[in-house]
Amino acid sequence: MPRLTAKAKKILDKTMKEDICKATLQLVCDKGVDGWTMNDLAGRLDIAKGTLYNYFTNKDDLLGSALEQHFLELDKKIDAVFESGMAPDETMRGLAFVMFDHFHANRKIHDLLFPNHAVKYFKKRKCKRAGMILRISELVKQGMSEGIFRKVDPVAVAEVMLGAIREFHISTIERQTERGPEEQLKLVTDIVIDGIRV
Repeated sequence: MPRLTAKAKKILDKTMKEDICKATLQLVCDKGVDGWTMNDLAGRLDIAKGTLYNYFTNKDDLLGSALEQHFLELDKKIDAVFESGMAPDETMRGLAFVMFDHFHANRKIHDLLFPNHAVKYFKKRKCKRAGMILRISELVKQGMSEGIFRKVDPVAVAEVMLGAIREFHISTIERQTERGPEEQLKLVTDIVIDGIRV
C-alpha cells in the first residue's frame, strides 16, 4: 500500500479532527456533557477508541477542541460582516445579528457546554475578545468621522455592545429567558447603536 505524502496526511488528520469534533458536539447534544464516553464516540464514528487518542489527549481536550471548532464557524461569519463594506452602524448591527443567530441556532450546545466548560474555554478566547473590541471601536471611530455617531468613547461602546450580547447569552442559559435573536438584536440596536447616533 502506498504511503501518504506529508501533505495528504496533514489534510487527512485535519479532516479526521473535524469529524471527531462534530461527532463530539452531536453526542453532547444527545447525551449531555457527562453522559457519554470515548467508547461511545469511537462507536459513533466507527473507529477504534485508540484513534481518538492520536488526536486528543483526553475528553476535556476533545471538548475544548470541539468548542474551538464550533466557534471558528462564528469567527468566519464575523469576519465576513467586518469585510462587507457596510456603513459602521449597519456593520455593528450585522455583528450583533450574527452572534445572536449563531447562539440560537446552536442553543443546545451552548446550554450543555457553557455551564461546565466556559471558564476554561474563554480564557483561551480572551485575545479574540480584545480583537473584537478593537475592531468595533474602529467602526465607532469611522462612524464618528462620517457623522453617523456622536462623539463617544469608542472602546467603551465596543465593551458595552459585547457585554450586552454576552449578558443576553448568559441570561438565556441561566434564567431560561426566551428572547429570540430578533428581539435581542432590536434591544442592542436601540440601546447601543441608536444610543450613539447623531
